[in-house]
Amino acid sequence: MPAQIRQEVLDYTEPVFGEIMAGRATLATRQDVDELKQELTDLVEARFQSLDAKLDQILAALGTTDN
Repeated sequence: MPAQIRQEVLDYTEPVFGEIMAGRATLATRQDVDELKQELTDLVEARFQSLDAKLDQILAALGTTDN
């Protein structure tokens, strides 16, 4: 799971860093950083909600086979 999140972050940020290193972009403002932080937080929360839902499905399926 952490490796997948790390990869998603790299996929999102790598093009931006490439533009900065090539001199075609400006450095991020505080607002840019705050927006990125919020987007990453939202992605992580969505991922965990998805995992929680899958776990609930698995536990429900296991509960029905035990009866």
